[in-house]
Amino acid sequence: MLFFRSNRKDRMRSNGKAPVLLHLPKAYIWVGAMQFTFSMACSILSVLPPEALGGVIVNGGIEISLLFLAFSFLGAVLVIAPLVWKVRLFRDEDYFLYTTWLGRTYTIKYTDIVYYTDSEMYLIIKMPKRTFYVDPMALNRHLLSHMLRMNKVKDLDAMSEDGCMTIRLPRVYLWVGAFMAVFMSVVVGAFIFLGKSEGGVIETLATVLLFSPGILLGVFYVLQARTWRIEVFKGRDHFVYTTCLGRTYTIDYADVAYFRDGNHYLSFKAKRTFYVDVKAINSEVLRKAFQRHDVKKVGWMPDIALFRKRR
Repeated sequence: MLFFRSNRKDRMRSNGKAPVLLHLPKAYIWVGAMQFTFSMACSILSVLPPEALGGVIVNGGIEISLLFLAFSFLGAVLVIAPLVWKVRLFRDEDYFLYTTWLGRTYTIKYTDIVYYTDSEMYLIIKMPKRTFYVDPMALNRHLLSHMLRMNKVKDLDAMSEDGCMTIRLPRVYLWVGAFMAVFMSVVVGAFIFLGKSEGGVIETLATVLLFSPGILLGVFYVLQARTWRIEVFKGRDHFVYTTCLGRTYTIDYADVAYFRDGNHYLSFKAKRTFYVDVKAINSEVLRKAFQRHDVKKVGWMPDIALFRKRR
């Protein structure tokens, strides 16, 4: 309820005088404040000696404290961003003003923008030296997309001159993956070199095993964002699928046995099973290409009759 009340109030403000304002919902402040308070409390409690807690042994250690400290930093960002971050659009001007969550304001001319891409996660504006991001929950975000199209800014996700459309993951996957991999590595390193516990080697090994999946997942996100892509060509009977490890497959539509369209992934079978994140930019292009080439669509529930036949 708090989120929707904040949205209605902000919409009334944005429909007033020019310039039109893009900003984040006030609900971000409350979420960030709760996260910051809880994480800071846990971070402090995890390093306090038992005497300070009335004899209660928390047994957290420096690595747990660092983990909660990172979450408290994210909470602080959620508090600051709605108060400071904003984009001001002018109907009859050839520029707009972008204020970062740290308070620095940039004057961005439409003619200076290299390209932009608008996905379900972020609207990304690429300048020659910087990249700017607009949160998917920002109010009046669609007006910025409209102004970019009106001023004929290059849309990175539009079909190229040679009739090729690229499906790829948003760059936010790269930053999330990099942060996750680096942070988890720091936690493991801090535990190994700074942690002091009675368990010795056993607790160190347990911590490494606990945080290693997070490191691997972060690396996977980075590889997915940088390498994984699908190239769909207009008027051709094949497309090109590149995995996160750089291996490339040229797949004919006639060789695709079927495809499944789920809430989180689109998968298709062509000798092996391939997966496409539905949050990938232009993911609907592949879906439409399958439909144009009459590729069979199946549901996610298994075919019971086929299962019985195989048995």
